[in-house]
Amino acid sequence: MAILGCGGLGGHVAEMLTRIGVGHLTLIDPDTFDEHNLNRQNFSTLAVLGQAKVHVLKHHLIAINPALQIRPIAHRFDPAGDMPLIDDADVVIDALDTPEVKLSLATACRSHSRPFVHGAIAGMDGQLAVNAPLEHLYHDGTHGAESTAGNLSFSAAFIASLQAAETVKLLLDLGESLEGEVLITDLMYGDFTHIPA
Repeated sequence: MAILGCGGLGGHVAEMLTRIGVGHLTLIDPDTFDEHNLNRQNFSTLAVLGQAKVHVLKHHLIAINPALQIRPIAHRFDPAGDMPLIDDADVVIDALDTPEVKLSLATACRSHSRPFVHGAIAGMDGQLAVNAPLEHLYHDGTHGAESTAGNLSFSAAFIASLQAAETVKLLLDLGESLEGEVLITDLMYGDFTHIPA
């Protein structure tokens, strides 16, 4: 399993998958925790400000399950050259915050036949997709809506829980995957919309 981005979405997904018993996690994120992460990012506390997210997550996840094998990579993932870092991943989880990299990752996962679970949040809105192209979701490929709407703790936890559920469904071949569609969520009004992927 590979989680790209260890912030609001990635931290929550990592904990959920650890608690459900996933045995191997590759965590990729170049960033350190900062004060502006405190409102929504799992494992972000005053005590870890300035520390690398991947190493903080590893420390806390091992405390939950000492048998978990974690490979932390403090690196800005570039799909053009870094796909070998996730070659052994059964599922790639997109918890990135840059639309351009999300688009490139989705394309690379399709070309490598790598199962891919996308998630994104902005304010009370979120989106989730499985093995889907993302071009129609990020028209200009440069800015996400979170740059103006911000990110909220419950939005991150909600979409992360859906990402974790879709990941488990892919791993165990359970139920019906969201493959072929995108789920758009609006927690302000409780609206959940499925659109073609």
